[in-house]
Amino acid sequence: MRRHITVPVLSLAAALFLAGCGSTAADPAPTQPAQPPTSQETTAASQETTTSDSKEAEEAYQSEAAESADDMVENLEKQQNAEGGGRATFTAGDTTWEFDSVLCAFGEEAIGQEGAEFVLSSVKDGVQLYLSIDSYGHSMSLEDVKDFDNPSVSLSQADSSVDFFNLTGNSVSGEAILLDFTVEPPSEIPATVEATCP
Repeated sequence: MRRHITVPVLSLAAALFLAGCGSTAADPAPTQPAQPPTSQETTAASQETTTSDSKEAEEAYQSEAAESADDMVENLEKQQNAEGGGRATFTAGDTTWEFDSVLCAFGEEAIGQEGAEFVLSSVKDGVQLYLSIDSYGHSMSLEDVKDFDNPSVSLSQADSSVDFFNLTGNSVSGEAILLDFTVEPPSEIPATVEATCP
């Protein structure tokens, strides 16, 4: 790296020295032929291009991810309207969300995941309730699926190894301590859910 810095500096010093030798006010300084860019200039230009390309790639990725998420939410809402039923009530702290229709699946074959026992999903007003029981444990979350950058709600439990759901027939209930990710640092909040599948 030192060589890349030293060579251009020495070349510039030599050119200035030669331009000043033997010249008078009447003699114009000799013109220098165009020099190829130095490795530093090339590296700087490359880094600038790479940074610009990285930003554009990141923006394109985020845009595609947002479109994909919007499509998934739209498809889920359509499926929920066509096949859903039942209902769910979710309470976190002092706030309650009511879901008038839910989608449920029971067992590995219906869910398509080894060790899966139960899944419930419902979307209403851009908020998704998601419950699952699988080989990883019990999971409960409530997420803003319309605004990932500035969510109105983002709750999920910290420890899925704790079994907190009571699944009886087509009904599920449970309570857990969730983490609220809309605040920094995330804070704990007690939550309960009661749901009946169609």
